[in-house]
Amino acid sequence: MPELHINDTGASLVCLIREDNAALNIGTATSLYIHYKKPDSTTGSWSASLYTDGSDGKMFYETAASSDLNIAGWWELQPAFTLGAWSGRAETKEFEVLANL
Repeated sequence: MPELHINDTGASLVCLIREDNAALNIGTATSLYIHYKKPDSTTGSWSASLYTDGSDGKMFYETAASSDLNIAGWWELQPAFTLGAWSGRAETKEFEVLANL
């Protein structure tokens, strides 16, 4: 992922869903969301989409508003979805948003 800065738009925040160390096919998953926690502990979620056809286990959110990434520091992302009878969240990942001049 390239460097991300405050107010960046058009950035793809991609989450990989794994099971037993392999990509989980999420092609039939529904209710895709990416939950986030900002450096100030504010939380929220974005509606997510499959990155390809889902066989690669990836879902993503593309930052659309300059307010999406509005605080510098370390953010946490956690994908959530429904797959068959299972509904829940997957592994959390961190990324850094850098300050602008």
